[in-house]
Amino acid sequence: MKWLCTNCSGVIRGRVQFCPYCGQRIPERIQASPPRLDTVQPNALNAGHENQALQLAGAGFREGMKVSLCGPGIERTLAQEQLRIVDETQATILADCFHVDGVWKAKISSPEGLTSNEAEFVVKPARAPQITSVSPPTLTASSDRRQVVNEGTNLQEGLKVTLRSPTSETYSITAQDRVHVLNETRAIE
Repeated sequence: MKWLCTNCSGVIRGRVQFCPYCGQRIPERIQASPPRLDTVQPNALNAGHENQALQLAGAGFREGMKVSLCGPGIERTLAQEQLRIVDETQATILADCFHVDGVWKAKISSPEGLTSNEAEFVVKPARAPQITSVSPPTLTASSDRRQVVNEGTNLQEGLKVTLRSPTSETYSITAQDRVHVLNETRAIE
């Protein structure tokens, strides 16, 4: 059984008369309580491979805690650099594992291994990209490589661009070194 020292909050295992951390005589012991996870915000996000920030709210947050995420077919414990403790009741995580839509669960574990309840959030299917403009609007026939800028919405890394010629021939560009997504609304080929 694990207990907390009432003087220094050190974790004590078993029955002892003195805290091994601060030396304080232990007149009474209080059982260590697990952290609590109340909410994950946003509670709905879009699927994608990019880093997404989530805010956790609850109680008992402190340095050394671990955050675990579980989604359809995916379980991941985040690295410490993906976690920022704001205070005892708030933390922010940064993760890039939300490429599968469905109901996800988060939980936290204290440095002593005590685990919180789970809080659910939803990952919605990725939105389809929409191209609203192409610049330049016309090109002359050439074997030279040309730069084309696509503008639209929901443009993400890994984007596949398909071009159709006036004779209905199609050309697909998928190589990462040939399609660069600048942000969600702009890509360069």
